Amino acid sequence: MRSTLAVTVACGALLASLSACGSEPGTPTTTPTTGGTGAVTTTTASPTTAATSTTAADREINYQRDELCELLTPAETAEFGSRNPRPGNSFTTGSEQCQWSGDLGITIDFKLDASGVRPAEGTKSDIEVAGTPAVLTKTTEKSGLCLVRIKLNKDRSAMTFGVGVLSSGRDKGYETCDVAKKVAEIVIPKVKG
Repeated sequence: MRSTLAVTVACGALLASLSACGSEPGTPTTTPTTGGTGAVTTTTASPTTAATSTTAADREINYQRDELCELLTPAETAEFGSRNPRPGNSFTTGSEQCQWSGDLGITIDFKLDASGVRPAEGTKSDIEVAGTPAVLTKTTEKSGLCLVRIKLNKDRSAMTFGVGVLSSGRDKGYETCDVAKKVAEIVIPKVKG
């Protein structure tokens, strides 16, 4: 139990280190509305700019921690021996997170303002997930934690998928980077849809 908690805390801490705190003052607010044609539009306004309308494809993607937990179904996480989603926030950066545990610790982290995000230490590879450029990082820590980071909102935001093997999954042959990519491939179409 202690090693499971340690890996879960380490997973959360590592994901937290990927994001920098802070946001710019005067950041535009976004309110979804439905036009007469039934199409979703987004109105964006800030104190210094006039309101503009954009299509749903251009809408700003934003997730709260409870919404992150809804991005994976129980059947999807069961494939990886994980369950019990727990919404929360990164204890170092405050970014929104959801974590699952079991054989694997799975974390989805969303940072609306990703400017100044610090990269994780480890071996990095540029990959593509569901048609979206991403960076895969295999950490240099003993946990073998693997991260897939995808930029959203015209590179202003970031979603990170972290996977680490917990004690109950040690002898089950999980490859954390394969699982991190699979989790991202499940979630990204839902996010960008």
